[in-house]
Amino acid sequence: CDGCMELVKKFYADRDKYRIDIVLVPSPGEPKEELRRLWCSKEKGKINNLDILRWLMGSKSDIEKRLLSQKEAEECPAEPLVASLMLAGIYKLQGVPSVVRQDGLAGNGIPKDFDYWLNQSVEPLLKNPFETN
Repeated sequence: CDGCMELVKKFYADRDKYRIDIVLVPSPGEPKEELRRLWCSKEKGKINNLDILRWLMGSKSDIEKRLLSQKEAEECPAEPLVASLMLAGIYKLQGVPSVVRQDGLAGNGIPKDFDYWLNQSVEPLLKNPFETN
């Protein structure tokens, strides 16, 4: 997705500023198999998070050489992919890209002012609007 690439490029460019975890959420068909190859290759120590980021940005040639084969990836457990779908459900994420802060505040899409969104307080959101005090 174009928005995903925009977000990945932002985080890659500012990788010293932000600490992020990318959760790959599968969709039906071929992309799911690609994600499984990425995940399994990472679990087996063939690639790392930065490699996944580079792969997502389109720099695939060097990384493709180190990925497990499709057959090897099929032998890996599917739990990580199922867990990513569960996380998306827990945070009520609808569509991609979506972002989740460390405190659990989630948003669908990319905030226009990401730093503001990242640092804004959730206190006003937690107040009872019907409280009379």
